[in-house]
Amino acid sequence: MSSPALQPLIFVCVLVASTLGCQRTETAPLPKRQIGTVVLSVDFGSSAESIRVQIPCSEDSTVLNILQRAELNGDLKIQTSGAGETAFVQSINGVGGASTPDQYWTYLLNDELAKTGSGVTEVDPGDEIQWRFGVPPEELTE
Repeated sequence: MSSPALQPLIFVCVLVASTLGCQRTETAPLPKRQIGTVVLSVDFGSSAESIRVQIPCSEDSTVLNILQRAELNGDLKIQTSGAGETAFVQSINGVGGASTPDQYWTYLLNDELAKTGSGVTEVDPGDEIQWRFGVPPEELTE
């Protein structure tokens, strides 16, 4: 039998244990079926050595999804804002952000400058995504 001094402690332990046991846990959605890979390259200019990796893609992968998967793989670290059409890559591996107001991250898909946002531009197996940091091309500033 427990002493009267330990009874409040036992009650608290039982309460905490029962509360923790009743918490719902969310399960992560199952990943979409991978249908191939795309090549992702990142050109930091003179700030750092370039990166080139193959990343798995699924049927509805976007340029931004591929960048996010590269981060999950530990290939790089990104900071983004917005979503979908308004998604904006602020920095990759610390390059970019507010310290460089006249330079941005832009991307090419299969050697063509993208005209749509990375959050909505879909990719197919075999595609190549090239992210480049610097002054935006004139085509984007006109």
